[in-house]
Amino acid sequence: NFPEIGEEFQNELNGLDIVGENSLYQYLNICKTKNSKRKLVERLTNPANTKEELKEKQMIIKELSEKINFSLEFQVALKEYYNESKNFNLNYIINFLQKDIKFSNIHLYVVIGFIFLTVITFFLAIFNSISWNYFLSIFVIQFLYSSLFRNFHRDEFAKIQDVSLTIVLLENIFQVIASENFTNENLQNYQNNIKIYGLKGITGINKVKNIESYNQFFITYIILNGLFSLNIILIKMFKDYINEYGKVFLLSVEALEQFEVNGSLAIIGQVKQNISMPEYVDEVKLKFTELRHPLIPEGECVPNSFNLEENMNIITGSNMSGKTSFLRTIGINLILMNAGTFVNGLSFQSTYLKIFTSMRITDDLNKGISTFYAELLNIKKAIDYAKENKPMIVLIDEIFKGTNSNDRIKGAISLIERLNNDKIILFISTHDFELCNIETLKLKNYHFTEHYFNNQIHFDYKLREGKCKTTNAQYLMKLVGIIE
Repeated sequence: NFPEIGEEFQNELNGLDIVGENSLYQYLNICKTKNSKRKLVERLTNPANTKEELKEKQMIIKELSEKINFSLEFQVALKEYYNESKNFNLNYIINFLQKDIKFSNIHLYVVIGFIFLTVITFFLAIFNSISWNYFLSIFVIQFLYSSLFRNFHRDEFAKIQDVSLTIVLLENIFQVIASENFTNENLQNYQNNIKIYGLKGITGINKVKNIESYNQFFITYIILNGLFSLNIILIKMFKDYINEYGKVFLLSVEALEQFEVNGSLAIIGQVKQNISMPEYVDEVKLKFTELRHPLIPEGECVPNSFNLEENMNIITGSNMSGKTSFLRTIGINLILMNAGTFVNGLSFQSTYLKIFTSMRITDDLNKGISTFYAELLNIKKAIDYAKENKPMIVLIDEIFKGTNSNDRIKGAISLIERLNNDKIILFISTHDFELCNIETLKLKNYHFTEHYFNNQIHFDYKLREGKCKTTNAQYLMKLVGIIE
């Protein structure tokens, strides 16, 4: 029931519940800045990794998952930032800081001249060498010049307020990160960017903000702009600040986003009891022990183990027996692996597999696409990718259920033949037992089953070898009164 569900992000793997209601994103996400949310979704869309890249990500996640106190303090600071920053656009401010402020040094030379004349006429007037009218005249002219300058540069002065109010909100988060001790080199680099560019950048803009605060009072505005052309000095200070921190402050924000994304992915290691870091192997392989679905409470989730023997796998079983959940369990844990985090199981081995799914297919009335045609389009993507001869996995739930049995079986057999490749792992769940006996291909059959006790149906949700020999369809139809 966390409010952030990532509904603004499109995801082709959403049959695996990556974003949306009751999704993996909703379960893990602690991100509060906009870019970090997008980056988290990118990590949850099965990005390709080499063995070295995956190991690097895993080391970051492992250290963060062990820092429970830091994680809690960081999340509190993010929450406070989010509550205060709703009226500000951090991305807009960061983009503005990349731009140069138009300021001519001629204004600075004029200010120096004014200040010199102001000081000279002031002291000469004190010693009665000249009339005070000369000092007052210079004071008024300088005040008018500075005020006109502010009017012509009102956008820049508005940005001083926006920039200072927006990035100062990051200070508490930066302090939490800066005060932690990290051993991982990547985390240390992110932390250094926050210390050097983030906290120092905030200190710099605070100086500008504090001086600008004198302009908020009528008396100090008149005095300081009449004596020192404060408006012009402020813009020069703001320009110098942008030159020094404008572009590099982005590095601190990007570092914060890395902490948000990796902190989100570390959650799985903090809240689950049955976890392991998956092992990347070079060959096309899928092996796991006691694997669970991370979105099902561990006390309610029945684990399954599996060791790939044949690349083509058919899963049969009664309705509600666990076929679909098993496919989703494989897919979502592969997503976790390639995001660089823990899987919800005691062990997990796989190479990088490009994931294709055909699950929870819906029609599209606006485009005139039926459920069956939408399924065909999903499967076509897998067929097209298979031509690249790269490792991939295809998870299909209730294959071609939108058409008649003859066409469904014929189409399924043809698809299995087309995907029969050493680089491709295929799982198909089906009620069509005809698919279990395709003699021309090496298939491995698995099934889920049920038992009956006291006129009630019970499931153990355990994967078994061989094809299913029972069906509960008639029992369920009797249960709801469709048949007698």
